[in-house]
Amino acid sequence: AWLFFPGCQLGASDPAIVEKTYSWLRSRLPRGDDAGTGLLLRCCGAIGSWAGRDDLAQAERRALLDAWERMGRPVVVTACPSCARELQAVLPADRLRTIWDVAREFGLPVEGELAGLGDVRVLDPCAARDAPETRRAVRELLRRRGLRNASEGSRNGPEPDDGSQSECCGYGGLVTFAHPALAERFACRASSGDGKKITYCAMCRDLFARSGAEA
Repeated sequence: AWLFFPGCQLGASDPAIVEKTYSWLRSRLPRGDDAGTGLLLRCCGAIGSWAGRDDLAQAERRALLDAWERMGRPVVVTACPSCARELQAVLPADRLRTIWDVAREFGLPVEGELAGLGDVRVLDPCAARDAPETRRAVRELLRRRGLRNASEGSRNGPEPDDGSQSECCGYGGLVTFAHPALAERFACRASSGDGKKITYCAMCRDLFARSGAEA
């Protein structure tokens, strides 16, 4: 009935998060007739597109869609903004949801607890620029966790914004592989400033942490 699609980078960065999230989804999402929540681990095709290899991207999307068809066309729940953007082009609108939208509807494993985290800044990934509902869902979840004063840090300067103009962290377009020094400058610029950084993209988080930010 449901299919958790965490994306490749989250599983590569922290497999335990994927395991815990999958367990939580299985406990929260409603079952269909003899149908629960599945798990699909593979690429969405974005990496091929960013590398200019549309042939590889299309092949990956076909393989993904074939797997989705064999599983009975479940609702796909993705944990990656880039995956969500890629899958919008190939899945029906009612068959795709983000993990943040699902969490807002079905509830987090725990509420509160983070009020004492201190100053935090929300850094939206560039893939969420055109996804205002995702950005709103993330902020609501942060409020539920007790972060009522989290500022929205603009990547274009010190003034806060709503995330609709956020810059790339340096991973998009595979800059981090093609020109590592430039990617580091991207990451340092995006995550500059005091306080802890909160993002909901594994690629952003990894590059921010690599640049020395507490992300």
